[in-house]
Amino acid sequence: MSAFLTQQRKRVGAAAWAWRPLRKKDALDYGWGNSYQGSVDGFYQPNWNRTCGPYDMLVPRRVLERTASMAIEMGDRVKFLVSDFTEHPAPAYSGHFIMAMPASYNGTDFEGYHVVFDSWGFPH
Repeated sequence: MSAFLTQQRKRVGAAAWAWRPLRKKDALDYGWGNSYQGSVDGFYQPNWNRTCGPYDMLVPRRVLERTASMAIEMGDRVKFLVSDFTEHPAPAYSGHFIMAMPASYNGTDFEGYHVVFDSWGFPH
């Protein structure tokens, strides 16, 4: 998924792609990646203006229903993040992935603690 988004980012000429909280309550107090040294894809920086602020675009109903089901079952123990290009407005072609990760994640082993469970906006 990461390599695919990086390839799409290059194709549309975007500077980078990052993770954004789906909802305000999904914002994290830690980050990963280094968005200050050129184009590093897949980063998250807390409280970093729009780039990593809450997602502000439409999300398909199917994705919201699946997310709501997980949120009801797991409550505040889970956070939801959406992939997005860093430009605003986003390029015309903007597919997105959504992932769930534990709210208590400590930031030491990112690869083992998240699940990408849906996507939208990609051409078929």
